[in-house]
Amino acid sequence: LRTFIENSLSRKGYRNEEVKRILKDILIPTHTQRTTTSAFLQVPKDSLIDIKRLVELIEDSMSERTYAVLKRPAEASTVISALKKALFVEDVVRRVLLALVKEFRGFPDNVKVLVRVCSNESVHKYDIFAERLATFRELRKELNLTI
Repeated sequence: LRTFIENSLSRKGYRNEEVKRILKDILIPTHTQRTTTSAFLQVPKDSLIDIKRLVELIEDSMSERTYAVLKRPAEASTVISALKKALFVEDVVRRVLLALVKEFRGFPDNVKVLVRVCSNESVHKYDIFAERLATFRELRKELNLTI
């Protein structure tokens, strides 16, 4: 991240000694959390869902997507993007639930959904966890959504 910031400041016209002085006083994030999300959706009989679409809904509900391989500039960009959109695990649960109810709006009210989110802490001795089990009826009522 330090290199990314140095290059960004240089492109904006800061001289090398100014960049060094600025960075000396700036805290740069030293770690991030990788979050794992699971969604268990009761699919009505004779209904099909596209599993790839389900994964997209979950990934779009997170601070940022994860990737198998990235070069350093793309990795830095991904980390910065995630830091700019940091979410609590409870926020991710809510976002996934909203996305599921909207995407599968034709599902009946009695469909159950369970969303679990775990933030795997990199420097703490504990992880952060949130989950919600609800029916589509409960979620539609809370969100003021109608079919």
